[in-house]
Amino acid sequence: GKDYTKDRPEGVRDHILEKIVRTNGIIRKLADGKHVIWIDLYPKFLDADGLPRLDYFHDGTHPNSAGYTVIADAILPIYRKILKK
Repeated sequence: GKDYTKDRPEGVRDHILEKIVRTNGIIRKLADGKHVIWIDLYPKFLDADGLPRLDYFHDGTHPNSAGYTVIADAILPIYRKILKK
């Protein structure tokens, strides 16, 4: 939807975002920096209020071309570093 405060029942948004943060924390622990590299994309998709930036999603969940540009900008420097080795 276009408005997270209207399109989602009260508290659901916070519950979902809390799960994302908790899941990212679990995944982050698996990263060793060598075989598994952690890139924290989550903050890059939030606005100043800590809510998902809707301009990066076509349906509020899946990235659109602007969202994929954010992902690419975060990943490309790591790929370049790996390829130099």
